[in-house]
Amino acid sequence: MNRGTCVFCDKCIDACPQRALLRNSEIFTIDPVLCTGCVTCVNVCPRGAMQGDDVADFARDTIESEG
Repeated sequence: MNRGTCVFCDKCIDACPQRALLRNSEIFTIDPVLCTGCVTCVNVCPRGAMQGDDVADFARDTIESEG
């Protein structure tokens, strides 16, 4: 995520079908158990702060580490 571009509108959080994205102040957290890498959060971001590759890589790495 590009925090310099983010305006903290929470559209990404509201749009996540798995409710995997959380925000505490200016810190975003993706729940590795809930995230499926669907990139809905990326598609709704009006400023392009969410990056599809970052979310997809996060979900893939989490799935691979779980075995």
